[in-house]
Amino acid sequence: MNDSSPGLHITIGTYPSSKLSLEQELRLSKAALLYGDHVKLYSLASSMMSMVSRQRDFSPKQQMQLLEKVIPYLASEKDARVLLKFLKTIKKKSQTKHLSRQDRTVQASFQQLLAGQWEAVKQKAIEIAKDSGFDEIERGVRAGLLELHTFEETDTDETVLEFITDCIAGASGSPRVESRRSEISQRSDKMIWEFVERVSSAVSDSSTYPLFDTETGELVREKVDAKRIGVSESDIGRGKHSGLAGHLLKRLPLFDQASVDEILDVREELDRPLTRFRGAIVRFSEEIKPASWDKDFPSEAEKVFYRDVGPAILDIEESVKSNKLLASILHKFVEKPAVLPVGSLFSLAISQLSSLPSEVALSLGVGISSAAIIHEAYKEWKQEKQAIERNQLFFYYEAQRRLSK
Repeated sequence: MNDSSPGLHITIGTYPSSKLSLEQELRLSKAALLYGDHVKLYSLASSMMSMVSRQRDFSPKQQMQLLEKVIPYLASEKDARVLLKFLKTIKKKSQTKHLSRQDRTVQASFQQLLAGQWEAVKQKAIEIAKDSGFDEIERGVRAGLLELHTFEETDTDETVLEFITDCIAGASGSPRVESRRSEISQRSDKMIWEFVERVSSAVSDSSTYPLFDTETGELVREKVDAKRIGVSESDIGRGKHSGLAGHLLKRLPLFDQASVDEILDVREELDRPLTRFRGAIVRFSEEIKPASWDKDFPSEAEKVFYRDVGPAILDIEESVKSNKLLASILHKFVEKPAVLPVGSLFSLAISQLSSLPSEVALSLGVGISSAAIIHEAYKEWKQEKQAIERNQLFFYYEAQRRLSK
């Protein structure tokens, strides 16, 4: 990996599903973005969606090239010959400097037709990206916190053209697709081999923390058991660390419904308490025996939630509820009646406004007896608030509260 980005780096590996959905990629990416500082995603499905999305920006020349490639699969053999001959004529005419009026008319009509058809293709690509969840993946990439791995030789225009042709040819049901089977298989095998190699290397790479879906975890477990991946105690520890963090964060309420932008907002707002939360995760993960890719890991991670995390969150909730500033001030007011003349109350309260936070300012309207009482209540509230925020699981509590909104 050798990623030069500072902070906690997480490597995600997701096995391709049988349907056009990036649900698993999104769940793991959001958990990693909430917890880590930089994330790299190895996903065949996401990379393929990236190639599909690139067709939205094809030039007219590339559009023509794609049309030439797919016509044999979308038309009968006779019609395909006629259409390809027509396209060849159009291309030749477009390279001619001086066209007749009739040729210019034909050329303009064809370009208008192509532009209209391509707009429909672009809209379909946008729809597919949204339905699959790829547009959310792109938001993380644009934020500079999520890196989508580009598989070798998949970032060239020619490769993208061939891939989209593969997709269209496969969906056409044309018998002609058999002529591409060997090429399609070679391209797929090469990407799968690279995927397996990269996620396997992430396990023993000390610069990153691996986070895998179930299927990728099984693949890694088989390679570890077969001694094809050498892992140390430190490697297993890193896997348990990121695996437990991912498991717990995916349990947050409304986590699946939250957008990547919302996740990034929460992450930015809770940057300080995250450091303490990471300390708790390290401590909890050390008590888990199975490696993160073992089949027993999810049940052990769930045990951590019920034994350590859930009760701690309840304690924080109770502390927060009992530390309402207004209740504290009113309680002090009842215990220590006012000793100042009524006429001086308002002016005294106003004089303290500049030194008190908004929580105190909001309480001035209920009738305050003494600035000394205010300061005493505020000091007590502030101390309790700091104690709450020092709790290692305050990050988890706050993330839960904000996502619940």
